[in-house]
Amino acid sequence: MLNRLLFIFIALFMGCQSLSAATPPTSPQYAFQLVKSTVGDAVGIIDNAKIPAADKRAKLSALVTPFFDFKTITMLTVGKEYWSKLTTAEVQSLSAAYQTYLMKFYLDKVVQFSTGKITYGNPTSVSATKVHIPVTMFGDGQDYKMLYKLYYKDGWKAYDFELEGVSIIQTYHTQFEPFLKKGDIAGLIRVLK
Repeated sequence: MLNRLLFIFIALFMGCQSLSAATPPTSPQYAFQLVKSTVGDAVGIIDNAKIPAADKRAKLSALVTPFFDFKTITMLTVGKEYWSKLTTAEVQSLSAAYQTYLMKFYLDKVVQFSTGKITYGNPTSVSATKVHIPVTMFGDGQDYKMLYKLYYKDGWKAYDFELEGVSIIQTYHTQFEPFLKKGDIAGLIRVLK
């Protein structure tokens, strides 16, 4: 169930065609509607027993990839201290490798699980362009608290996800740091691939 929940950080940042035309696309409420409808779309794919696992991965990947800002996720994970030292080629290679790693890791896990009850908290504006949306998933006699962090720039994009108060960016920063301290970006990229 926990691995299933980790996937939701991916699923929440998919596009949706059925959002209300009356809600301004820059509003926190629009982001909330996007999250809520997107989870439904993702769950529909995951829970459809007629779709083979490999096809589920492909459908979910195609659905969510355009809505992540993997360069920003990579930058925040690496941190300002190390990010400023990377070359343009290293930024591109590291962002691509991290994207591939995240998508493979989470999609391989989530296609195995079925969903539980999901509730949504009110969106909280952090700034004029950032919103946090709390979500709770119930299943297996437990509840899992999640927080989805989105920012707006030509549409809502994912930049972080928390599960039980633990940020994915902080978690992976800790794992990346030994490579970053040594300046071994090539080694980090190899591990992610």
